[in-house]
Amino acid sequence: MKELVKFELRNFIKRKKNIVAICILFILLLAYVLFSMQIESKVLSSNKTYEQSNLESAQQELILLKSELERLKDNKDAVTHLKKNIEDAELKIDLKSGIIQAMNTNDWRKQLKLQIELDEVLLRQVKAKQIIGPSENELLKNISKNKYLSERDIKPIVESFSMESLNFIRLITKDIFPLVLAIFIFILCSDVVSKEFEEGTYKILFTQPISRKKVLLAKFLTYYLVTLLLVLSMVLIIFLLLGLTKGFGDLNYPIEYFKGNTMMSANIKDVVKETAFITMREFIKYAGLFYLIYILFLVSFSMLASTLFSSSSSSISFAILIYVTTVTISTKMAILNPIAHLIPFTFNNFDELFSGNLITRLGNGSATMMIGGIVLPVFILVNYLISNRIIYKRDMA
Repeated sequence: MKELVKFELRNFIKRKKNIVAICILFILLLAYVLFSMQIESKVLSSNKTYEQSNLESAQQELILLKSELERLKDNKDAVTHLKKNIEDAELKIDLKSGIIQAMNTNDWRKQLKLQIELDEVLLRQVKAKQIIGPSENELLKNISKNKYLSERDIKPIVESFSMESLNFIRLITKDIFPLVLAIFIFILCSDVVSKEFEEGTYKILFTQPISRKKVLLAKFLTYYLVTLLLVLSMVLIIFLLLGLTKGFGDLNYPIEYFKGNTMMSANIKDVVKETAFITMREFIKYAGLFYLIYILFLVSFSMLASTLFSSSSSSISFAILIYVTTVTISTKMAILNPIAHLIPFTFNNFDELFSGNLITRLGNGSATMMIGGIVLPVFILVNYLISNRIIYKRDMA
């Protein structure tokens, strides 16, 4: 087995296609980092504009309230109510002015403290039905998170774009990267068997005193370990570069997650209520374990595709086509939503899965981490067994 693995490793390195794919993935990762940095800068700038606009709206609201107070000055009940609203409006203006000042001086600690106070005022008004604005649950979540950050002296970040090293790890578990990762693995691994038939080397390989089962297992292990090593190496290089330039971030930074992920089936209505926070350290631990399994599934699916065809281009195209079609249908069309939890490609976006957003998007309470942790290993085993059966049945003609 050891010699077979070495043989497969040498073959992997010799294939120019693999080297090109590795270079392209690394370039795409760098491009993603640079793009996110630019967006982060624009978001920070637009946040200041947004806060200034909010301040002006609050000031206009105060003028209208005072005008209304003057008009209804003989109505005692209205006066009492309006005076309370004016007091709240003045407090919000003071808080928003302080937030803008803190943003201009980069005093994030003061900004965080004032934002908590502002959200508490808004929460009180929402509960009293004085305003129509953010939901009560959203405000409670923001207050809880910001208090956590303030108490631990953790600087808040633009979570959707920040290129601090730890946040980079979180971001590559969502959005476009899982799609790019899958296609990268299909390009590397989906011709692991078909190339033997395409190049005619299968006759030599299968006439050796080694069972086809061992040959397939050697290919499977080699390509899984090589793929895992490549992905980890590229991510680690960028992680270190970002850490030295943008900062590593804080392992205690709070990440949103859905408590119902430990269940076989969750109530869709509970996703908002059952959302809590865990640390970045715990998130990375769970994400790491998940991707060890998910990459193993992608390699097993690639191997299955490679046993179905005698042409490398056909097997690679087939794997990519099945993946893209399945993900597109499950994302854009509701037809597969009721059974989406039984389709392994459904779980490609870990961040969406972890936060419970996958449940709400699909309207499927079974799309939890618990189910994903069962479905993926089952499909890994099925893919491997079918691949074995096909190779065993394949003739030498």
